[in-house]
Amino acid sequence: MRTRARKLLLSLESPASTPGPLARYGVAVLAVLAALGARLALEPLLGAQVPYLIFTLGVLVAAGFGGRLAGLAATVLSMVVVAWFLLKLPEISVTVHPAATVGAIVLFAVVGCLISELTGRAREWHISVAQAAESLRRQADLINLSHDAIITTDSERRILSWNAGAGEMYGWTEREAVGKRVDEFLGTSGDTSTAQIDEILRRERQWDGELSHSARDGHQLFAHSRQVLVRDEENRPARILEINRDITESKRAQDAVRASDAQFRTLANGIPQLCWMANADGSVFWYNQRWYEYTGSTPEQMEGWGWQSVHKPEMVPKVLERWSASILSGEPFDMVLPLRGADGVYRPFLTRVVPVRDQHAKGARWFGTNTDISEQLRVEEIVRQASEQRRLALEAAKMGAWEYKLDTGEVIWDARYRAIIGIPAEGKVFYDEAIARIHPDDRKETEEAIQRAIAGKNGGAYHREFRVVWPDGSLHSVESHGQAYFEGEADQRRAVRFLGAIMETTESKRGEARLRQSQKLESIGLLAGGVAHDFNNLLTVIMGNAGSAVSECPSCKYSQAVVTASERAAYLTKQLLAYAGKSQFVVKVFDLAEIVLKSRELLFASVPRRVRLSFDLANDLPMIEEDPINVEQILMNLVINAGEAILPRTDGQIEISTCAAEIDADTARRWSQTWDVVAGPYVCLQVKDNGSGINESTLARIFDPFFTTKFTGRGLGLAAVHGIVRSSKGFIEVLSPPGCGTTFRVFLPASQKQGSTQVSLELTPSVKHNELRGLATILVVDDEEMVRKLTCFTLLHYGYDVLEAKDGRDALRVLADCSALPALVFLDLAMPVLGGDELVPILRKQYPGLKIVMTSGFTEDDARDGLASDNVVGFLQKPYSPAALVQRAEQALGTSSAQGSQILEFPRTA
Repeated sequence: MRTRARKLLLSLESPASTPGPLARYGVAVLAVLAALGARLALEPLLGAQVPYLIFTLGVLVAAGFGGRLAGLAATVLSMVVVAWFLLKLPEISVTVHPAATVGAIVLFAVVGCLISELTGRAREWHISVAQAAESLRRQADLINLSHDAIITTDSERRILSWNAGAGEMYGWTEREAVGKRVDEFLGTSGDTSTAQIDEILRRERQWDGELSHSARDGHQLFAHSRQVLVRDEENRPARILEINRDITESKRAQDAVRASDAQFRTLANGIPQLCWMANADGSVFWYNQRWYEYTGSTPEQMEGWGWQSVHKPEMVPKVLERWSASILSGEPFDMVLPLRGADGVYRPFLTRVVPVRDQHAKGARWFGTNTDISEQLRVEEIVRQASEQRRLALEAAKMGAWEYKLDTGEVIWDARYRAIIGIPAEGKVFYDEAIARIHPDDRKETEEAIQRAIAGKNGGAYHREFRVVWPDGSLHSVESHGQAYFEGEADQRRAVRFLGAIMETTESKRGEARLRQSQKLESIGLLAGGVAHDFNNLLTVIMGNAGSAVSECPSCKYSQAVVTASERAAYLTKQLLAYAGKSQFVVKVFDLAEIVLKSRELLFASVPRRVRLSFDLANDLPMIEEDPINVEQILMNLVINAGEAILPRTDGQIEISTCAAEIDADTARRWSQTWDVVAGPYVCLQVKDNGSGINESTLARIFDPFFTTKFTGRGLGLAAVHGIVRSSKGFIEVLSPPGCGTTFRVFLPASQKQGSTQVSLELTPSVKHNELRGLATILVVDDEEMVRKLTCFTLLHYGYDVLEAKDGRDALRVLADCSALPALVFLDLAMPVLGGDELVPILRKQYPGLKIVMTSGFTEDDARDGLASDNVVGFLQKPYSPAALVQRAEQALGTSSAQGSQILEFPRTA
């Protein structure tokens, strides 16, 4: 019972199982509640008498389990419980209770504190006793773990304790040994008698030396014994602790060494190396015959320290330094030294000196050899140079080497090879393990190519390009070259070695892919630029004339249809520019969740009624620094695409969520093949649907422009999303498990800046046509006659005086002939004769106060590229409506050059 209690206390006090505050005070609460339950159950029998009696048990239990603090907590809780439930103090003022009640409360508090203190101390005492007992038990266990014989005797050498090591060494159990005199029991003998040892112990308190003992089976053993005398409090001999280590085998080995010493000298004279032996102080007392033959010296010349005469004089101090250090430390040493031969030539010798230790493990002699390594050094230098050339070649090519020894099955991979295929640098790597790294789709053909080379096909040459899968799941491209080497002729010919090199081509493959993507984007950009310039000029004329027709006849549905169609055409052009990374940007810092909230009504209107939208928007997202219009376009295209992916006559579900994400270096590297991704904080927009999903072949092409699986699709929605995200230095992850719908996750870089609390998605200022009136002269410069005529007609219609020019040279002529300079110039960017980019510097120099609004089918960034002029106060992107034209004119005429330009967008059709 005591043992169980001790184990319980020790387990409670161990760091891993000590009850925490919750457990200790929880038990206190439970003990008080249990006492309350018992007291309420006994209420019919006890009435109002002794209400605190049963609660003392609860205090005792709490203090016993959790200590004095838990007991005090139980005391306070018990007083509160009794006052509340039994004395009902909340109902009756405490002042009306008799003094006996107050005295009982005080008495219980004193008793509870006393119980807590006494029980806590008793608990701590029991724990300390149990811990001390456990410590003694552990010490005994450690003693029994020793293989040495550890024996404790009294002052008369009667055995008191006998560990397991003693039983193993001598063969007797502790029960058989206890009580016996140890010297008689073991038949102790040695150079020092037991009586002499006792005398030394009384004088010096310890002794160690060698003793001879007899084991139970009668065999004689030798032990190195260390004995310590322990005195009592009155300084009288009380106990002797004796530790004996079996050295029988080491003594036999030493005897064998001495017996074979003469035989060794005879054998040493017959070996080709120069051999010698030295005393403990380093003086040489013996050389073999080969030494004298090589050096041409005599024993008299070499005696003692005469060996210095055959060493190079400049090397002698260094040799003596190393030799002296080894003599002091007792450690062997190796050193390459030149030794002079009988012919007077110095040759390099590898000198190796090792200590020959005596029975006390002390260095008694030194044995040395000198091996001529002249030829070895020459061969090693040749091999080293070849190896260095090979290493430099592999290093320059960033290649790893491998060798497959077919006769033994051993495979050798260098560190770079291991790194290339994702195998740890340490430990053995077997053939099957390396093959398992190859992508399953490439594995079979690679193994077949290896077997063809081993079989001698193509002269044993091997070349393969394949992919390897690293432990983290990342895919890497490699290129491997090899050559099999054969032995034997005809039917006996077989491959014995297969070696080669491997090179990682992941980055080059990625570079090629990125180059192809860049070239594709560049071609798309050129196409988009051409479309933006030429097609937008046509759209400007169409939109302008149709807009004027609608203005004059609002009820004409045919003109309105032309306006709508031209706006859709302009939107397609913008999508194509977005894919090519040339979309218009008005960068702001804002909260992504705010854009989603402001787009809810438009999103609900963009999906079929059977599709339900749900939103899960994270709070306190990092800000993003993007164009809100482009972000809204991403959201709209993804939601519309998700709605169209849901099968007809099925209940659809589209989940839109936002969250913060931290992209680490490994993830950034994995996405860097197709995106410009850097590690850091991102904000994620996720659109998830329960539609039919996307198969693997379609998934590879979903972002290609003009690729679509829809009957009415144009293939530009997701392409535009791709272009916007790429321009924003973000990336897109698409997840589409078979039959589980599709999830688009758009990651945009987070910004450290603080954003505006309000982000407007309004695209076009709402201005009535009849409110637009102008009182200024404007010069219109455009090489497209229809665009120029329409612009002039529109400005004249709204009250402006208009001058026109067909190119930059014509504009300079018109300005030179003017009696008064115009207030504003609408200047087209691209013209065949003196384009806008060439004309702006001239106008700035000749007419520094003249305001300029650039017009172009290109984006504003492209239009302003290379233009650094204060004269350029605005930009108008084609195609534009008459209202947009007049609004831009009013803004430019009412805006100083320091205010810069505004970007005017057009409504988009969903």
